[in-house]
Amino acid sequence: TMNMQNNKVVPSRIDGLDGLRGIAIGLVLIHHLHAYLLTWWPTGGGLARGDAGQVLNFLWVGVDLFYVLSGFFISLAVLRAKDWNPLRFARSRLTRILPAYYLSMLLVLVFVEYHMLSDARGWTAIGLHVLMLHQWQSWSMFLINGPYWTLGVEFFFYLVMMVLAPWWRMRHGWLLVPLCLAVGLVWRAGVFFGVEEPQRFFFAVQIPGAMDEFALGMLVAWCYQKGWLDLRGTAAAMVGLATLVMGAGLVAYCLKVYALGGSPYWVSAWHVIWSKTILCAGFASALIGFVVWQGRNPVLGLLRWTGIVFLGRISYSVYLYHVPMLLLVYRHLDFLHSRPTAFVAVCMAGSLLLAWISYRLVEVRWHPSA
Repeated sequence: TMNMQNNKVVPSRIDGLDGLRGIAIGLVLIHHLHAYLLTWWPTGGGLARGDAGQVLNFLWVGVDLFYVLSGFFISLAVLRAKDWNPLRFARSRLTRILPAYYLSMLLVLVFVEYHMLSDARGWTAIGLHVLMLHQWQSWSMFLINGPYWTLGVEFFFYLVMMVLAPWWRMRHGWLLVPLCLAVGLVWRAGVFFGVEEPQRFFFAVQIPGAMDEFALGMLVAWCYQKGWLDLRGTAAAMVGLATLVMGAGLVAYCLKVYALGGSPYWVSAWHVIWSKTILCAGFASALIGFVVWQGRNPVLGLLRWTGIVFLGRISYSVYLYHVPMLLLVYRHLDFLHSRPTAFVAVCMAGSLLLAWISYRLVEVRWHPSA
């Protein structure tokens, strides 16, 4: 289907952005695999050693790429609506994330974290998770399934966009972008200078501290909806390549400083206050490249051929199930404890199979455009 905006034809689904989703979930998968292998096999685990292993410790940046993509998709949905209807928007968001989330939580509680069903603290955590409030308490943030904490942040971004939508749809709605950038930077500065190091993570990653990351995706969405990224021929090829190279360079720079800079992340003002903005500017630049190319570039064909586009399509369910699968296999398949490579293969195969089933039977069922 197509939309008309400023006399330009704007496709409703942008080819290739599933490739970016696939890259994002791939980074998160590698990060968690590396971290758990190091925990369980400290002398022979991990996916890499030395400087490469240090870089893998920081591939949680895939979460930040997801935030930029969410900023793009959600703000674009607000801009595209012919008549703004907050209830329709809320229904669309709820049917997109809650069914698969609730089912995964049920399965995790039954098969992995069943001990939580036997005490009041566990049921309190479950209630917080059901209401998407779990990330507001440090003790419940990671209690059922570690990756769930980011879903709470995303959920509150949806609420923020629902409130800001009337202003975002105005002629000068783009002014919300520098406002959101300022909120993120000021919040993280307050956390760095006002909170002791052990608690900085908890406060820094809450929704105000992520608003600049979402805002960079919002900016790309604004430019796209205005038709400013609707390029053809040589111009599209050159702009797409330039923005992708620039984005990759910024991301690589941040990873290098994180991993090899010598300063622990949460004691560095540059890391805590500024680096997420620079990192996500890199992701937003790469996003522009993918949007400009619109599926016509050989790089996107390569992503499809490698399966990254497919991985991106099922990325939400992969995100929900990959850590529980790691824990389930480790706790119940003891014979794999001496075979880390086989352990990884079984975990990944199980995660992808379960994610595909969840995508086909739950995500698409409740949200056909998933």
